[in-house]
Amino acid sequence: MKRNIYKIISLFTVCVFCNLGCSKTEEVCESVSFTPINWQYMTNYKIVDDKLEDKYLVINSQQELDAQVIPDPLYSYIGFKDIDFTTSTLLVGKKALGHGAGQLLSQRVNHICKSDKDIYKVVIKNGGYTALTKFNFGVVVPKKDAALVVFDVSVVE
Repeated sequence: MKRNIYKIISLFTVCVFCNLGCSKTEEVCESVSFTPINWQYMTNYKIVDDKLEDKYLVINSQQELDAQVIPDPLYSYIGFKDIDFTTSTLLVGKKALGHGAGQLLSQRVNHICKSDKDIYKVVIKNGGYTALTKFNFGVVVPKKDAALVVFDVSVVE
C-alpha cells in the first residue's frame, strides 16, 4: 500500500515538473537579428505627422514608407534608402516624452515561439529638461507579418 502511495506521489511530481518545463519551453524567446536606424541626421523626420503622440509602425514596402514617414528635405531618406523590402521590414516608432533630449537605452527584437509573434522592446530614458518632445526609433529586421509584431516601449527617468 505504501509503495502505491509513493508511486502515485512520484508520478504526480513528475507530471507537475513536466508541465512546468513544457510551458517554460514554449515561452522561450529567440533573439531576432536587426539593424538599428541611426537617427543622428534624421531628427526632423516625421512619423505619420508632427503630433506629440505615440505611434508604432510595421513597414513592409517602399509605398508604406513613403506614406507614413515624411523625410527631412535636407537628408532625403538617409538611413532608409538601402532597405530591401522584399526581404526586410522596418519597425519604426515615435514616443512622446515629457522631458527633452531623450536617450535610447536599449532595444531588442524577440520571437515568442508559442504565439509566433515578434516583440520589439524599446527602453528610452527621459531627457534632462522639461520640454514636450518626441523620440524616434527604429530597426530593420527580416521580413515580418505586421499582424504578428508587438511594440513594447517604455520610458524611464
